[in-house]
Amino acid sequence: MAKAKKKKKQVSAAQKEQDKIKRTHFREVRSIFSTCGFKRIPSASDQEFTFQGTTSDLDDVFVFENIIVLIECTTAQNDIPGHLKRKKVLYDKILKDPSEFRNFLAQKFPDFAAAQASKYQSHHFRTKILYCSRYPIDSDLKEEVPDITYLDYNIVRYFKAITERVKHSARYELFSYLGLSYKDIGDAAIAQGTVPQQSFKGSILPEGQSHFPPGYKVASFYVDPAALLARCYVLRKDGWRDDAGLYQRMISHKKIESIRRYLLGKKRVFINNIIVTLPNNTQLTDNGGATLDPKKIQRTEPGNILLRPTIIQSASLMGSIASFPTTRGVATKTR
Repeated sequence: MAKAKKKKKQVSAAQKEQDKIKRTHFREVRSIFSTCGFKRIPSASDQEFTFQGTTSDLDDVFVFENIIVLIECTTAQNDIPGHLKRKKVLYDKILKDPSEFRNFLAQKFPDFAAAQASKYQSHHFRTKILYCSRYPIDSDLKEEVPDITYLDYNIVRYFKAITERVKHSARYELFSYLGLSYKDIGDAAIAQGTVPQQSFKGSILPEGQSHFPPGYKVASFYVDPAALLARCYVLRKDGWRDDAGLYQRMISHKKIESIRRYLLGKKRVFINNIIVTLPNNTQLTDNGGATLDPKKIQRTEPGNILLRPTIIQSASLMGSIASFPTTRGVATKTR
């Protein structure tokens, strides 16, 4: 006698839509980290475990060199406070003893252990916890669960757009959003002397020639794209940096792909004038290495612009037609 076929469970249209939203949200968050060069640990995804008496799970774990990112994604619209506060029990234990939790993950998930380079010791690792909600979280609730990073949906969409355009180079802005500095990442976490610094030859223009207000200087110098991407940020519409509503429009995906094809096909460089404000720790030196005092520069003279990137993307890239002051009173123009 043939067995009766089990009836397929009917899924409502509302549930199908909710499932689609969830898949898209998870895919977008994963895409951001994968594009930025992070390695995903699939075996740790959505796997229940018990750490120091607390049973929970993580939606995703990503590793980049010595940076460990633990991600919780949620598309729930109801009881976000309850969900977040339940997760806080685990988060507090992780943040109190990140080395112990890292060892715990390494024992439980072999691919997590394999993703970590042997050159890093326990104190070299940095652990970041991200809570990614598809729907808004009240600011008061965020204050009740501090010490983690909230990747709100508008920021997810922003980083998705950025990674689609500048690809792997978007990792610098992602590091900055995570609150990481150069000394936290990779070899710099092992030896502080490996934090990169570069000097760029250029010229310094005083107020008499630039007609800027007293105390402002313009430094003109050449800089390569790699150095610029690592050190500069752009205030973009819908971005996470808020600076009195000043922003540049998002570059067209089609346009930047066209530029890439042209440069690769013709094997050429792309020359453009860019305006950038440099951070407080920028140093001006003469060709002998002696520090120049901007206040004493009365005529145009050669100089070196020494960038000490202790903070990722600490210079603001403003545009291509005007100069802006820095807090040191030095306006800088790159070309």
